[in-house]
Amino acid sequence: MAESLYEFDSGGDTDLVLVTNRLHFQWKRDLLWLGTDEETSTDDASAEHEESPRELSEDMEIVSEENACEEPAEDASYERFDEPLGEDQSTDGQIRMRLRVSSRHLILASRVFRAMLEGPFKEGSVPQSGRRQISASKWDPEALITLMNIIHGRHREVPRSLSLEALAHFAIVVDYYGCHEVVEVFANMWLKILERNRPSEYAKDCMLWLLTSWVFSHSDLFKCAMDMTLRQSRKLVVAMDLPIPGEVLSKIDQKRQEALTKFFEYVYNLFDSLCDQDHCSLECSCMLLGHLTKELKRNGILSPRVTSPFDGHSVKTVRAMVKEFKTLENWDDDHCVATGLYYRDEQKSVPTCNARTYLDPVVKSMTEGFHGLKLDDFSCLIDRN
Repeated sequence: MAESLYEFDSGGDTDLVLVTNRLHFQWKRDLLWLGTDEETSTDDASAEHEESPRELSEDMEIVSEENACEEPAEDASYERFDEPLGEDQSTDGQIRMRLRVSSRHLILASRVFRAMLEGPFKEGSVPQSGRRQISASKWDPEALITLMNIIHGRHREVPRSLSLEALAHFAIVVDYYGCHEVVEVFANMWLKILERNRPSEYAKDCMLWLLTSWVFSHSDLFKCAMDMTLRQSRKLVVAMDLPIPGEVLSKIDQKRQEALTKFFEYVYNLFDSLCDQDHCSLECSCMLLGHLTKELKRNGILSPRVTSPFDGHSVKTVRAMVKEFKTLENWDDDHCVATGLYYRDEQKSVPTCNARTYLDPVVKSMTEGFHGLKLDDFSCLIDRN
């Protein structure tokens, strides 16, 4: 397939050459990556990390778009040439584009382009042809075209809305070239439209929200995506080659582990104390110990005991587990010599010595440390100048 030429400036002195495949965000378990179906399979990605402490535990469906390998639609607003340009032939499955642009526009909009074109790099030297060349790869074609339209003031060619995945592709390009300011108005417009459909579950879209809200500094959407990740991730999230700082993902997992540490330490301390001493009475302690033992064994956490980093467990799964603890019934009214109190659950009177009576308060308090985590906490990592 011959390369395509797009002119953003008829007098452009620079060619930006993009060679890429159609790339899609892939998601499985707690791993997010960007690649083609041909070059990266979920099995390969999982195998690559199987010896890592970040190995994954929750299966999630991979979502891919239809017609993944179609060429970009032809845009009549561009002066486009489809004839072969000498050696610029692309191989099967690849998309090759030449974007004729203005170096002055690039320099004003992007610190990275400025360094390339004004620094001691090959892009800064002017060849005999008089036109400099910048090479690029792995960018989404539409994302790069949209960015060049914005940089060159071709705002009528900029879409008024983007899908979440398209915006995530765009965010990756913007973050790499460091041109956040020039796209700010459009990014805010797209985010305002998209935020009507915030993610409802921890899956690929949640991570794309985290990515886009980070790149475009949208604090409210960032907090929404981060809170969902805090509660539902089961491991340290791995975002391969994507601009979500490792410090952000590590902080999320740190908070997850702190919450789970609080729960599992309490559970095992309660178990040990029931083995060593009576709580209310011998009868109560024996029944509570037996109840707790059976529930821990049924959920596979009795032996061996669960320890940090608690891979495979999330705040959400722990809450669901405790909620499913079976209820002890048919006790005498004076079962508890210490209090005689009852725990109300679904209109049934349940003894205070029931396992859930002890565990519900600690489950409720697990997320107390989550509320203060926000975008501003990572301001030292944000460099938008």
